[in-house]
Parts: sequence; structure tokens; C-alpha cells
Amino acid sequence: MSNIDLVNAFIAPAQWIWEKEIGISLDMKNARAVGNTTTTEDVTAVIAFKGDVEGSVLYGFSRNTARTMIDCMMDEEIQNWDDVAGSALGEMAQIITTHATSGLALANYKCQFSVPMIIETIGQPLNVISDQIQVSFVSEIGPLNIRFALNDTTVVKDDDLLDWLRMRYK
Repeated sequence: MSNIDLVNAFIAPAQWIWEKEIGISLDMKNARAVGNTTTTEDVTAVIAFKGDVEGSVLYGFSRNTARTMIDCMMDEEIQNWDDVAGSALGEMAQIITTHATSGLALANYKCQFSVPMIIETIGQPLNVISDQIQVSFVSEIGPLNIRFALNDTTVVKDDDLLDWLRMRYK
């Protein structure tokens, strides 16, 4: 499975869950290669993967988008940003990820993912690969950027294949 296929596994669930939980549409704006190893949004939910798919998926929100999203999810305006707000944001990221990994499982990919870690600062260093794909979405309440720093570990790399051939045919 290519990295593009991995990313595609998340797009429909992101749009569907956003509409289901918030009640408004989420439209894909663009996708591009990025190389950031820090957080780039006010609030980021980071989910780590291991197994046939390894790396991280980062859900990035502006503070305004995050607050409005949480207000919609909770059916009330939050007065203060607290652990409950962070938990709601993490829940949204986890629901999207759960649906995406169900699709990956149908393609025979076995992977596990962590609970979301919420980071509330721009520029926080992260231990992620620098070759990433960022998919940007727009909605009535603001943007959502999802960065994919994932590797398909089932793909045999050229060097690995050469090593395997050398060992097998000495």
C-alpha cells in the first residue's frame, strides 16, 4: 500500500465523522508534501501507530476551530479550555482514526494506535519522520489539517531485498 493509499484511508472517515459529530460538512482543500517535525497549529492531537503501519497522524486545529468544534460536540459553549476540552478534541481524532484503521484492517493491515496526545503550542518538537503528507480541509467553523507521518512496514525496501537475496544465495 502506498503512502497515498494510507492517507486516503483517513479522508472519508474524517469528513463523515466531522459531519456526524458537528453537523456541518468538511471539504478537502488540498494535499501536499511537507517536512515539519514540530507542531504547526495552535492545538494538535497526535496519534502514534505501530505494526504494519508505523509513525504518527497529527490532527491540527486553530484554537478557534477547536473551541467551536468542541462547543458543537458538547451542545454548549465551553467557558474555559480545560482537560474536558482537550479530551473532546482527542476523542474526535480517535474516532476518525478508529474508522480509518478499520478500513486498513479490511486491506489486511494490522496496526495498533495510541491514545491521542494533545499539544497546545505551535513549534513543539516531535519525534516524527520528516517526509509527510498534509491534507487540508475547510469547514464553516474553520480549517482542519491532518499530517501523515506514516510508513508501510510491509513494503520491502530495496536495501532489505538485496540483503535478503545475498543471505539466501551466498
